[in-house]
Amino acid sequence: MNRITFILLLSLLSIHQCYVASAITTVDKLIFQGKEIRLLANPLDDLPQDSSRIRIDREKKECLKQDCWKGYQAEWTIIDNQLYLTAIYGCCFTETGKKSDLEYIFGDKVINGRVKADWVTGLYFAEDKYLFSVYDYTVYKTEFKFQFRTGRLTDVETYDNSRSRSSIYCGDSRKLFEYIYSNIRWHALPDVNTDSSRVFVSFSANEEGLIDSVQVLRGRNSIFNQEVIRVIKSIPGWCVLYQKGQFKRIHYNYPIAFNRELFERYKK
Repeated sequence: MNRITFILLLSLLSIHQCYVASAITTVDKLIFQGKEIRLLANPLDDLPQDSSRIRIDREKKECLKQDCWKGYQAEWTIIDNQLYLTAIYGCCFTETGKKSDLEYIFGDKVINGRVKADWVTGLYFAEDKYLFSVYDYTVYKTEFKFQFRTGRLTDVETYDNSRSRSSIYCGDSRKLFEYIYSNIRWHALPDVNTDSSRVFVSFSANEEGLIDSVQVLRGRNSIFNQEVIRVIKSIPGWCVLYQKGQFKRIHYNYPIAFNRELFERYKK
């Protein structure tokens, strides 16, 4: 594998790993109708007082985790349509279970171990049950949109994304690389073993996961371009993404290299 091909594959792997990691970033959690879901908001940031009084367990260096960028995780619970702050954990909450002292922060506002979040007003989004990540998209089975007014839940919308599905080819860049180069008809291409070039394509799949749209962004000639289109359309199944309950067609860009080294490796 030449240097350019290696760098290309390494970059694709790095991008995939980065977005998979982002899917597990520590965010606040919301307990709603007995379910624990990810709250994509930071209601503590809207506190009408100095939130720096939040005391978190920072004694262990390993508690300062990259996926816990706030330094804490707050737990919120909706009870009888009222939002309450029920706990604040340090980044090592999974190891120590240590909580911040709510009474130190809120004083006599703490009743029965919880704080009425009457400062929370506006739209908040949440996600439940992570499915998969691909490129810069993270897919959850269910998404929620909550509307609060002074801490009371006034409206909630639920979106079903369960028709989303992953694919070994969009989920693993190594398998995609192998499929593409193993299915090129190398002997039908002129000068492929003496020349070097790349064809850049953009493609997308329909709701069934079939790639039905391929566009050459920068090509070589019609023979190479048509071969790339044929191979890309032959990929047996691509990711299907739903967000906010709606199918989302995603366009992916991919460069395909032609050179002597790849010819020698994948010719049949």
